[in-house]
Amino acid sequence: MRDRWQPTYVSLCAKTSPAELGWDVYEEAAGLMGQHKTSHMLLEVLGFKAIVCSPALGLEDHLPTTPYCGPCAPASLRVLGNDTTPLKSPGGLSHFDIRGTAGEALSHCMTAATYRRLCATEEEQAAVERAVEKAMTDVGAAAMLLPAGAP
Repeated sequence: MRDRWQPTYVSLCAKTSPAELGWDVYEEAAGLMGQHKTSHMLLEVLGFKAIVCSPALGLEDHLPTTPYCGPCAPASLRVLGNDTTPLKSPGGLSHFDIRGTAGEALSHCMTAATYRRLCATEEEQAAVERAVEKAMTDVGAAAMLLPAGAP
């Protein structure tokens, strides 16, 4: 059932998460760390997601160029940009001096005005909502038709 829902979820995220925020890459990286049992180092390596903020918090955009924003992410890892290859194997991070690196975490934000400009319009969001409702209905209906024990 998850496989049937995944494309709808990706579509929904794309409409509410401007690519400039890098949330998709962050989520991929975080998921890969979990798969390889390194999620205990998530904040040290990735730091926090970029945020959408009000003028009281940020007057200009500071957009991420890499998901490796944590205080223990060395320059050699940050220079990889959005390449998550080191996270795709269990020992991939061992090639970087994670434990020996201590520095500043990179903080990223997008102003609310930029977010509003880059996000889907209300009409597009309504269309996505209708598509999600239909997909969930279709997935639920299909699941009721599956034989017991089927994925």
